[in-house]
Amino acid sequence: MIYYEQSISRDSERKGGCFVNEYIQALPGILFWVGLFVVLRVTRKKREEASRRPKNAAQRKLVDDVIATIERTAPDFDGAAVYPSGVVKSSDGSYGGCVIFESLRGDKFEYDFGAHGYVVSEGTAMTLASEIAKHFGGEYRPIREHGSGIVGYGAISPRQLAKEREQKRREDSLKRL
Repeated sequence: MIYYEQSISRDSERKGGCFVNEYIQALPGILFWVGLFVVLRVTRKKREEASRRPKNAAQRKLVDDVIATIERTAPDFDGAAVYPSGVVKSSDGSYGGCVIFESLRGDKFEYDFGAHGYVVSEGTAMTLASEIAKHFGGEYRPIREHGSGIVGYGAISPRQLAKEREQKRREDSLKRL
């Protein structure tokens, strides 16, 4: 008899639209999945950031050397392209890889990895472009040529980013007309 009365009272709760007990019971499961999602997302983001940082002393030395060279020869930095060893022929005719960077005046400079005793992989080229962009306040992007995939990485200067945003804004305003 008591059992019968309890079931009636639960039915009356449901008919009244009050499911507070069910929500409270489901809350731990929901919080678990939300917490798991947040942890996975944060871990993935940290892993991506770590892949862009120098992994050892040799990479750190290369990054510091290239940034010091850029600051010395082109203090008015306006972008760079980083090509790993074996991909693009540098000015001396070797395939040692290089960083081609330019100044706001339009002068182009080159840092040849082979001449400085470095052999640079594609991952190191990405790390170097990322560090250059971070140092000068820009961003880096892959460089693709003729459908052959990624051949290098570009460090885009803040001026170039602003120019791209302005051009996109103009294109969007023309589309609205």
